[in-house]
Amino acid sequence: MRRTAIGWIAVLALLGCGESETGDEGPSTEAAAPDVVESDGGEDVTPAPADVIDDVEALPDVAPDTTDLSDVSDVSDVEEDAAPAPIANLVINEVVVKAVENGPDWIEIRNLGGTKVVLEGWGIRDQLNAHEYLFPAGAEVPAGGYFVVWGKGSGFDYEMDFSFAVDAEARLFAPDQETMVDKADWEEGDAPAGTSWGRFPDGVGDFTTLETPTQGKTNKEEAIIDPDAGGDEEDIDEPVIPPPAQVQINEVLVIDGTGANCWVEIYNSTDVDADLSGWYATPDALTVPPAGITGIQIPAGGHGLLECNVDFPFVLTEEGSFWLMNASGIKADKVDWTAVDVPQDQSFGRSPDGGDDWMTFLVPTPGAPNEAQGE
Repeated sequence: MRRTAIGWIAVLALLGCGESETGDEGPSTEAAAPDVVESDGGEDVTPAPADVIDDVEALPDVAPDTTDLSDVSDVSDVEEDAAPAPIANLVINEVVVKAVENGPDWIEIRNLGGTKVVLEGWGIRDQLNAHEYLFPAGAEVPAGGYFVVWGKGSGFDYEMDFSFAVDAEARLFAPDQETMVDKADWEEGDAPAGTSWGRFPDGVGDFTTLETPTQGKTNKEEAIIDPDAGGDEEDIDEPVIPPPAQVQINEVLVIDGTGANCWVEIYNSTDVDADLSGWYATPDALTVPPAGITGIQIPAGGHGLLECNVDFPFVLTEEGSFWLMNASGIKADKVDWTAVDVPQDQSFGRSPDGGDDWMTFLVPTPGAPNEAQGE
């Protein structure tokens, strides 16, 4: 109230108002007109209202705010209470702009933190705000892990309705859709077909052209890999399967003379059960959009069977391959074969179960351990 009274006094002083001659009509609302002085040139000149200016300069200072702050121990306490929650430690780690053989493009998000991050509500945009992908419920990235989102036409659950251009950018937004957490931008030629535009070193470095995309795993720059130091180009293509579902393609039957369906056997080499709900399969990830498979449960150390045209919507061919991908679209395993590998009524599998070597089995063993045998 004290400030309000002083403010009215200042206004009245500026307007040159005071009591009326009778003393009972209250303040006048009209300011007195200034005197007009004729100049030597015949023009009317209105003098500057020096008396008003003096009044303004002489206005008393407004009293300081006397709000009681005794309950506030430290100004920093107020600031900390009002501070927004910290942004999760997520970065854009790798982008494929143009896959080989017209395959889908994709973007990889890396969690640099020590706890999993629920992605629901987070968003990905290119250089246009109208191109936006919002992560759905259930999407999350584990501590230190990766999450892949696919471009338009991939057939995956986590699929954007747009594709990246050869000269564009990708932006990651927090759930408020206003806070841009990270950005990757590239020019034409930075990410030609078959390469990716990714951070090197993985997760923390600047973006550079990576000769071999490393979807769902550590970015590597082939030019600096030293074969004598224990690494080579083949290491880049090794499958990476997020735990706990560390499963492998273990055996395939392509041609069955009895007319039964072809099939693919999956082996769970871990000591925990594996749930393949939401997983995908394709005969060629570069040319055929992945299709959902039956969500089979594979016990620890056990086998699961996927039948052609029953658990996935395609058949196996004499010269072909089978790709298995997890619910995030990350390749879990892949096997290729030729007609020589898969004679009629004979299977092609790992020896032993889960091993690195593949061989032709005279007697297929669907849902059971592969026996050491050969042609």
